Amino acid sequence: MEKICFECGMKSETFTGPVFTSADKLVAFYRDLGVSDPIVEKMQDGDLLCSKCSGKAECRHALKCYNYYKEKWTSKQYEIWAKNNANLISIVETELKEQEKTAAVSSAITPTVNIPNETNVKVEKSAIIDGNPIQNGQDELENLIEQTINGAILTIPAYMDEIKENKQTLKVEDPKEFLYGMVMGMALGMSGAFLSAQKEAPTTEDQIKVRDIIYKNIPQIRERIFNS
Repeated sequence: MEKICFECGMKSETFTGPVFTSADKLVAFYRDLGVSDPIVEKMQDGDLLCSKCSGKAECRHALKCYNYYKEKWTSKQYEIWAKNNANLISIVETELKEQEKTAAVSSAITPTVNIPNETNVKVEKSAIIDGNPIQNGQDELENLIEQTINGAILTIPAYMDEIKENKQTLKVEDPKEFLYGMVMGMALGMSGAFLSAQKEAPTTEDQIKVRDIIYKNIPQIRERIFNS
């Protein structure tokens, strides 16, 4: 069955194509977030957003998403997500700095957002996820992996320029293949960290589920890199 992204119009007819999120899930998410998104609000039942456009929507509400995930997820899950979504975290840091500037300009304005103690998120080795996230809900794991991939995709242009400029130093023959390996490494590395954080050792079935989630994003990743 053909899937079409409501925002960008991208089509997918294959099982391994880009991940799409339905309108009802997006509406429910942003309702919980307490914000109105201009694209999501226009969607009707049956409409879909591709993972790229879903990621763009989150970046439009970066600070809200930042605080939402930090509150809803375990500390380990949140830290892994934040570590692999540098672009969104960068937006959050900028918004927080702007809020600080606004507060400094006028003492009558009281900041309404509590600035996190640690903006640069570090993964603590001692943190352990309670239970088995694979068994407790595949949607949560899939969302975490998708956010990592979305964050990596958003950084593709900047990485590509840097790789091309330092091609000789890096000993790179094909910058696009090199970048593809980097993005896949981010996704695989994050999922490996997620699995290792479980109390129980991941089963072969768990590893297959994670692999399948990553593999179905491959067409989108390759398209963004090799067709840019």
